[in-house]
Amino acid sequence: MGFKTNPHNKIAEGLEEVFELWRHWEKHKETLSYEIDGLVTIVNNNEAFLTAGVVGKAPRAAIAYKFSPKEATTTVENISVQVGRTGTLTPVAQLTPVKVGGVTIRHATLHNFDEIKRLGLKIGDTVIVSRAGDVIPKIIKVLTEMRTGSEKAFHMPKKCPMDDSPVIVEGAYYRCSNRVWRARTARA
Repeated sequence: MGFKTNPHNKIAEGLEEVFELWRHWEKHKETLSYEIDGLVTIVNNNEAFLTAGVVGKAPRAAIAYKFSPKEATTTVENISVQVGRTGTLTPVAQLTPVKVGGVTIRHATLHNFDEIKRLGLKIGDTVIVSRAGDVIPKIIKVLTEMRTGSEKAFHMPKKCPMDDSPVIVEGAYYRCSNRVWRARTARA
């Protein structure tokens, strides 16, 4: 029908051939002139594809097999707090710049204070970072064996960084209590 297709597309006769192809491209993906983060397998029979159905928005007859993410080691220089449009406080790790998969990573979101506790993260820690989905910077692990004793615990602020209103805790989320502060209104 004239559609352009990838010259590396291949019909696999079973799952073992799919995994063999996945292993091949995980080792050789750097030889491509474009970046990939995995392979997608699709059932090559329209009737079987439709019969398999959909879960949410994902067709059951199409599966993505991701490669292991690239990783690097760096240091957490500081942890800052960003305030989102809904007033939610999000801790962000300020990292010693490090290249991961051709991209320099300087920051990684920590999502919420529970994630800091789960990781056991302190300011000054040596950490392993990766790019989730080969895109989003993420701290995978704290290398506690590399601690020197100079690391500092991080504490979420008790006052909103935008207007000094008290911070309220709602489950895993810390929020500014003032519902009409300027940053929220300016972004609306």
